[in-house]
Amino acid sequence: MKAALLGLLGLAFSVGCAQKPVQPSVNLTQLFYRHLRLEKRQERFNFSRVLENARHREQAQIDKKYPLPSPLNEQSLYSAVVRAYQARQLGALDYYVSQFVYRFPQSVFADSALYLRGETYLILGMTPEALRDFQRILTDYPEGKKYVAALYGKAVCYQQLGLYKFSEEVLQQIRHEFPGSPEVLKAGMEEKVLQAERGTGRQVE
Repeated sequence: MKAALLGLLGLAFSVGCAQKPVQPSVNLTQLFYRHLRLEKRQERFNFSRVLENARHREQAQIDKKYPLPSPLNEQSLYSAVVRAYQARQLGALDYYVSQFVYRFPQSVFADSALYLRGETYLILGMTPEALRDFQRILTDYPEGKKYVAALYGKAVCYQQLGLYKFSEEVLQQIRHEFPGSPEVLKAGMEEKVLQAERGTGRQVE
């Protein structure tokens, strides 16, 4: 009897085990998405490496085309800025000014370097780029010697962009805050230009 009972218990156990579903050790869905994430991560890494290599090659070409002066200091680099400005070499000017404000952001020449590039942009009709440099002078170098000139440059940029109301506001600021500056006369002439624009029926923003 005891042996028969043990046999029945063993049979029941074996049947129960046979009916219990086998759980996979690894969830295939999770494995798929994990593999997908790894592939995307590798793709981003490969793209970043290709982009970085391209930047290094581009920088090497720029360094070869526009070598930095030796010895490299504020005076020598600013001289390179002035030479590029006088020659109207926009590529060299853009590079040397960027290098100057990066290496010597607190230099007394920093606002002048930015102004020379902004003025060149304005002459060449690259108004948004000129406005960017003038605004940077106003933001980063409010005590600099090119502050008022940058204000006037900003007014001219607004006028060229058709933002006449903003241009007038900047010109009035110059007349009220810097009455003895050379830019006051320019501001008066620019205001006459704006009045003429209004006289032609063009919309003033």
